[in-house]
Amino acid sequence: MAPSVLIFLSMLMVMAPYHATSRSGKHGGWMPFDNLNDPEAVKYAKFALAEYNKETAASLTFVALVKVDTQLVAGRRYRLDISAKDGDADSPKKYRAVVLSQRWLHIVQLTSFEEIDDQDYRPAYSPQI
Repeated sequence: MAPSVLIFLSMLMVMAPYHATSRSGKHGGWMPFDNLNDPEAVKYAKFALAEYNKETAASLTFVALVKVDTQLVAGRRYRLDISAKDGDADSPKKYRAVVLSQRWLHIVQLTSFEEIDDQDYRPAYSPQI
């Protein structure tokens, strides 16, 4: 094989990951996910609440998604800010869950879950015009 072909193939192999991630967002960085009614995002929010309830014997019920960010890793991570009611509570509280999805392995895993205060809450991304 000619040296120029080997150099070209080497460059192609080095640049391919950069090209693939530039179209779908920065690899490893959190990206805002604007559709709070997306069935998949809602499914992962409800999954996070169910897992948390199972692990802690709590009784949180889904009210709404407040904010969603996604991160491209070995799969996709969803950082979900969820409004949920605890049992018969009058008003919902906010919780932040991180769910890892690896579809090709059929894995969905809750990696973190915490209550967040209104002071700690980051509102949905809105670009400045």
